[in-house]
Amino acid sequence: MNSRVIAAHALRLVLEQGKALDVALLDAVADSRIEARDRAYAQALCFAALRHGYGYQVVIAELVPKAPAPALMALLMIGFADVAALGTAAFAAVNETVSAARLLGLPYAAGLVNAVMRRFAREHVQLLYNAAAKSAQARSGLPGWLEQTLRAAYPAQMDELTEALKHPAPMWLRVNPKAGTAARYWQRFDSERADDVQQFSKLGQALLLDSTPVSELPGFSEGDVSVQDGAAQLAALLIAPKSGEYILDACAAPGGKTAHLLELAPDANVVAVDSDANRLKRVAETLNRIGASAELIACDAAQLPEFGATSRLDQFDAILLDAPCTATGVLRRHPDIAWLRRASDVRQTCAQQQRLINALWPRLKPGGRLLYVTCSLLPAENGQQIAAFLAATPDAEIQEFPPELRWFGTEVNVGVDFNQQYIGRQNLPGQNGMDGFFYALVRKR
Repeated sequence: MNSRVIAAHALRLVLEQGKALDVALLDAVADSRIEARDRAYAQALCFAALRHGYGYQVVIAELVPKAPAPALMALLMIGFADVAALGTAAFAAVNETVSAARLLGLPYAAGLVNAVMRRFAREHVQLLYNAAAKSAQARSGLPGWLEQTLRAAYPAQMDELTEALKHPAPMWLRVNPKAGTAARYWQRFDSERADDVQQFSKLGQALLLDSTPVSELPGFSEGDVSVQDGAAQLAALLIAPKSGEYILDACAAPGGKTAHLLELAPDANVVAVDSDANRLKRVAETLNRIGASAELIACDAAQLPEFGATSRLDQFDAILLDAPCTATGVLRRHPDIAWLRRASDVRQTCAQQQRLINALWPRLKPGGRLLYVTCSLLPAENGQQIAAFLAATPDAEIQEFPPELRWFGTEVNVGVDFNQQYIGRQNLPGQNGMDGFFYALVRKR
């Protein structure tokens, strides 16, 4: 088995069966012996093939006289990614892709693969340029429904947004205050790697760097540092937890935001809830690693039982609702999302969001605050959702963020003409080097 075989197998599972890429890769390597570096290369091939895949498919339709079977389509997309995105030498990419065709049980297609790959290797710049000229999907790297939705929402930023989605996201670190400042932690990198690490003072404890194996991060296993995108780090800062407060982290897995809350306020009483008991174990592991603890409850956050020392329903000073969504804001990290989501999914996620926020609102104390978060770019899941909640909830009022935290993204205003209402802020992928997140802070009167 080689990395191209693994990549083509996994990509086929994504395209044909709708499997998430991480699951597809696990399935693809389950019965094969493959070294860690080859597994990593297979993953890189899949990521590149999905980021640029709509353009690749337009080229394949031009070069292959008959629509290829799913296995062949996946293999050609992997071969194209090898040449155009990862920069493998043409002769090596062609030979390896032809070899993979035989290993995949497609010996009849070896000649076709050889001819198509050779032409693509020679002419891929012009072929991809022509594909982009023909197809909006090829230009944007997005399915039609999503490209149209984003273009309507962000007409001025669309070109910048789609360009950002074609590139891998950087790695963000969050330094635990117990380990000192971000500047002090930065000094723990060896001199060669320290030059590639940037301090990001606007987030306090954040560092920005190129991808590095977690095992190579100084003090990771001791809880000195965590991996968390800069936009996700905003959640705990916007909640601004205080010692002694009761705080609910709904939809908490995998636990990065729960951990950050407790790093900022170690004496806060945090309740972390997730509907998936297995995913809740990851929250426990995250908290154990940083030496923190919270009350963990495996249940639907909309059906949270009474618990703790009080049976009052409105006991929380703050609620963090990281709501389920289409996750379109993290496409740089999960390019398979563009291929797996459907327009019909938006209605379902919006219904889930509405159910959760309506159920959690009574659990908040008067004067308390609810931070609504999504990693989505879609207005229906973000500003429109909060605007509808405010209109239907007399004791809810939108809260402006502190001045020191208004630097990210852009304001979201919902309404018509002069009746627009400020709702929150939206960060687009690539802005400030961060993922796409929406935040709205709502206070109970």
